[in-house]
Amino acid sequence: MTGGAFLPVQPEQALAKGAAARVPVINGANEDEGRLFAFSRFDLTGSPLTAEQYPRVMRDDFGEEALARYPLSGYPTPTVGYATALGDAVFACAALRLDGLLKARGPVYSYEFADRTSPPFASLRNLHTDFDFGATHVNEVQYLFKHFGLESPFDAQHRALSRQMIQYWGSFVRDGVPRAAGQPTMPAGPGVVLSLKTASKGGDTLSTTAHEEHHCDLWDRLAAG
Repeated sequence: MTGGAFLPVQPEQALAKGAAARVPVINGANEDEGRLFAFSRFDLTGSPLTAEQYPRVMRDDFGEEALARYPLSGYPTPTVGYATALGDAVFACAALRLDGLLKARGPVYSYEFADRTSPPFASLRNLHTDFDFGATHVNEVQYLFKHFGLESPFDAQHRALSRQMIQYWGSFVRDGVPRAAGQPTMPAGPGVVLSLKTASKGGDTLSTTAHEEHHCDLWDRLAAG
């Protein structure tokens, strides 16, 4: 809710008017943000989204064009298809829009956590489910900190990615530029993001296609009303 002293307007509206400190920013999202929320809504309750339900739910929640952009045939399950649209609409494209709002106030370093081989974070592991969470919401935190104070079941490649991410974030705290030894510098230019993956999945790479991959032309248009 907005309108009170604590949050008088939506942050996006305030930032669009220049209400942001002139400081460097790291900003990004996870490739599969929506899977956690779709799992919680459907599969966790014992009612996975079905192929028959998929068109109606997609239309009701996102509209007819979204159903065309996210055809069920493109995803392993209806829940994952819905989750992809949700993550793009609420997280990935919102993060890219925020980059554009902040770039006039200072460098904005952009990333996407894309390690789909990562183990689910601690509370999800305790569910003993075979749902494929991929690079879902919060999964990146365990690469930077002990999530809930627990060790994550990382293999050697996960540990290597964790070290790289700690270097990126640590370098940013130290001197304002996120770097990691032997890896590309996190980009500060508009439209380019650093995709964070394990070595066998391509490693850390610079991507110029995030906007297209997440169908942000659709979500930006809908967000603008």
